[in-house]
Amino acid sequence: MSIFSDGMAQGVTQQDLEEENMAEDLPGTQRALHDLFERVRALAEAPDTDVQIAELLSVYVRFEPGKGMAWFYLGDALRSIGRYQEGEAALLKAVSLAPDTARFGVYARIGMLAAQRWSAAEAEKWYRLATSEAGFPAARLPRGIDVGVARHR
Repeated sequence: MSIFSDGMAQGVTQQDLEEENMAEDLPGTQRALHDLFERVRALAEAPDTDVQIAELLSVYVRFEPGKGMAWFYLGDALRSIGRYQEGEAALLKAVSLAPDTARFGVYARIGMLAAQRWSAAEAEKWYRLATSEAGFPAARLPRGIDVGVARHR
């Protein structure tokens, strides 16, 4: 699952398959980091794992600071456990690393954080940014977003 490779928040991408094949040839530390990230990806599919994800990725991003998907997962986990300031910083880092075609997902998560932390008006700003990105109709807003706020353009 990678919004950073194909703009979708679901499914296995070609990049995922290539990374899995390359993982077999990685040296010790790189292999451990790869395995850690794969564990996070599995945890992301399970309920009530945000604390574990945040703990694992806090270590991971020190070694792999250029991995945008790690910053996205970290920011979303921190948002979910109420560590909003840290979550915002991680999501903004994810935006800076995301390709143009994937930024909408990060903007939407920042909108979710803004709705929890600040106000509906601040959240709406981020939702508008997310829905204005090419290829992101409002109907595809991530679960948990107040569509009533996001729908007002």
